[in-house]
Amino acid sequence: MSPAPAEPLNWFALLGLGQPACCTAGSAIASASDELRVEPPPPGIFGGAAFGAKAAEASQVQDSDKDDDVELPSAVSKASTTVPSCASSSTCSVKEAGSLARTPSFDGDCLQLADLAVPAATRPTVSGRLDAGLADVHGALLRSEAGGPCAEFLRGALDCFDVQAGPWIDCPRSPDATVQRMRYSLPLPADISESIARLLGLGKAVPSSTVSRVAADGGEVVLQQITRTEGLLYSERMRVLNTHTFRQGDSGVEWHTLTQIIWLRPLPWTHGFIARLIERRVKSETLDQAPKLMAVV
Repeated sequence: MSPAPAEPLNWFALLGLGQPACCTAGSAIASASDELRVEPPPPGIFGGAAFGAKAAEASQVQDSDKDDDVELPSAVSKASTTVPSCASSSTCSVKEAGSLARTPSFDGDCLQLADLAVPAATRPTVSGRLDAGLADVHGALLRSEAGGPCAEFLRGALDCFDVQAGPWIDCPRSPDATVQRMRYSLPLPADISESIARLLGLGKAVPSSTVSRVAADGGEVVLQQITRTEGLLYSERMRVLNTHTFRQGDSGVEWHTLTQIIWLRPLPWTHGFIARLIERRVKSETLDQAPKLMAVV
């Protein structure tokens, strides 16, 4: 007799809460969050493992990532589709990843990023300063060696492994922007014990992917990153959007990071409080992790 399929990660268990009697799998879906909502893409970096199950819709999109690769635009040279491998696989696992460049979900994320504008009056989640020039920062963000600074951040700060970094290519919608996708395995949060992970059928890491978009406009460089995770409760309903803005200041480059949750589908109305807990947790992680990303730029 084959074992029963494991239940997806329970957000109540993750957050240390009891399961309310009203919160059942059959609860009606209704809008209960004041978070930003957008329509799903045409076809979660910070806090990716904070989300809790894989639904049929997500599986179909993720399968298309794996099976529907198409050829790169002619403007992308063959040499640019590979990432230098590291000398020791034990310390760095960036892989050649030319096939990551174009898939339906990749194009969908690119189009979504191109449509997302940063609200002018929105207060950033965290800010800081870099001792560098704006041109140096722009060049560093597009660096391809060992996957670039974002891949270095994933490995060094978040202990991610199996990092696959695609090449930087022209954005399908914005000719003045370039985009890149990375796939990686994100370790489970420390507050999920091994026994709970085994009980829920989870491995030691969460499959994740991040699409990054870099654009320069006069005295400003903007790095937007949209992250999705697989297999955790509600991960198919949401994405994490981090917008990093760089501006030349009097003494170096000033940077600001804004973290937002994008809801592709709202949570059931009985789970509205979970949306607020997710937001607080993700933004808390951004406060801690964003400076570490800037340190490797």
